[in-house]
Amino acid sequence: MDEREMTLVGHLAELRRRMLAVLVPLAALLPGTLFAAGWLLDALFSPLRAVGCEVYLYHVTDALALRIGAALLMDGALCMPLLVAQAYLFVAPGLYGRERRAVVRWGLLGGGLFLMGALVFSMVLTGPLVRAWHGSLGGFPARLSGMKCFELWCALTVLSGAVCALPCVMMGLRQVLMSFREGDGA
Repeated sequence: MDEREMTLVGHLAELRRRMLAVLVPLAALLPGTLFAAGWLLDALFSPLRAVGCEVYLYHVTDALALRIGAALLMDGALCMPLLVAQAYLFVAPGLYGRERRAVVRWGLLGGGLFLMGALVFSMVLTGPLVRAWHGSLGGFPARLSGMKCFELWCALTVLSGAVCALPCVMMGLRQVLMSFREGDGA
């Protein structure tokens, strides 16, 4: 690690370089994810169709907005490891050795738990939750908004991942703050 002091302009140049290292792959993957967005939307709406609900697009722009939203979601998910790595490489020179080790250890564990929670919700629990909701409410409305379903699915997927990762994030933050309190960080 380079331990030299940087000016504000130097930090901004480094931030710009790190952001470009993420934005270029994001832009390069976008055409492919736009092509594959239909697959994600079919997988998302299949549990609703399985219980007899019809997903409709109520506004003229819904089809395009759903495809772009699904493409951006896949694009972001594919580039997330690169984003996290670039963020770490940007802040790591300002951390003590013990803080860097804590960020890596708890970040990897927390990221894995976030991914596990998001995947478990989106691939395993979506169908049973839809069926339980359908049964408890005495039936869905005949037509559901595709945009509302997509927004709710995205929010619940992120929430379930965050709940799974929260203990690791809290433990890592506690370890970094304890190191900061001790002052040496070695």
